[in-house]
Order: sequence, then structure tokens, then C-alpha cells
Amino acid sequence: MLNGILEIGRILSGSSIEDYLKNKVIYKDAPSEAKIVRVIFEPSEKKIRLVSEEFDKSKLEKYLWVGNAKGNVPQTRLTSDNLMKIFTQSIFNAYRQLDEGELKNILNEIIETFTCEKEGRRVIDLSLIEDLDESLKEKWKNVEK
Repeated sequence: MLNGILEIGRILSGSSIEDYLKNKVIYKDAPSEAKIVRVIFEPSEKKIRLVSEEFDKSKLEKYLWVGNAKGNVPQTRLTSDNLMKIFTQSIFNAYRQLDEGELKNILNEIIETFTCEKEGRRVIDLSLIEDLDESLKEKWKNVEK
């Protein structure tokens, strides 16, 4: 708790929230074939696009990579090294924890537009993903099995 109070003090002492968040970024190495995948939800067309980018450490700051939740803590981070966590946990958990506001409204629209029932729970409907590049198509073939 004391660490949290100290961090609030640092924010209030003049450093911007952007600086604060950049200090939380975890820089990690990845295999040479690693990609960064942006998930773009297009509600008006009811489709999901995955756009892959080459991995480099500078993009960890761009996307504010702070790692996955540890242990039994619910995954609420909207950046992850596992797309399935985003599609099955992060969006839903973040929505439940957020106060009313723009981000909660966006997540609500995603949940209302892009989910289906699978094994007794709501998940993002992978059949709505379009325009996969060849390297991602192979990975997605086995996801719904």
C-alpha cells in the first residue's frame, strides 16, 4: 500500500501520466519471428481485423506493455502476449472493473457486437476475424478445435 501512495505522490509531483506509464513498461526479448498483433474491432461491419507488425522493443513502449496479470489475479490488461487471454478474459474483466466512461462504453460495444457463447461462457467470436495474414491463419486454424 505504501508503494501505491508513493506512486500517487510521484504522479502529483509534476511528472505526467504518460511518463508514469512509460516507467511501467516491461522490456522483454522475443524470438526473431515474434509479431505484435493489433486487434481492430469494426462494429459497423461486424468484423475483426488483426494487423501484425514486426516486433521491436520500442513498440513495447508504444503499446504500454506492462506484462500479464500474475497468479490468480484476473487478467484485465488489454495488452498481452496471448491473444486468447484478450479474447476470453481481458475485455470482459476490464469491462466489469471499469467505472462508467469512454473505455467502458467501447468495451461494451465490443461485447455486444463480437461475442458468442462457447463452453458456457461469453468469448469473442473468432469467426468474425477477417484478413488474416498467412502466418496468423496457421495459428488460428487450431483455436476453435
